[in-house]
Amino acid sequence: MPQFFLPPDRITGSSFVLHGDEAHHLLKVHRARLGDIIRIFDGTGRRFRARIDSAAGYEAGGTILEEIPETLPRYRLTLHVAALPRPKFEEILEKG
Repeated sequence: MPQFFLPPDRITGSSFVLHGDEAHHLLKVHRARLGDIIRIFDGTGRRFRARIDSAAGYEAGGTILEEIPETLPRYRLTLHVAALPRPKFEEILEKG
């Protein structure tokens, strides 16, 4: 399920309002409709499940149903890389 960015100042109590590009992406590209359940995040590490209650033009609003708890990964990965020429080293970092 895709997530949509919502600045923290757009959350008021248990309601939210998406504006501009994010609302356009939600409504026009993903074709979300009233009553659909979406995921939003605020850029501070908080994620939410929310329901779309209103949609018009480049604005969508709704109700926050619940905050999704942060889940920590079960495994910790450590990548040890030998000294390599820069292009190869960057490729290993990218693929890792």
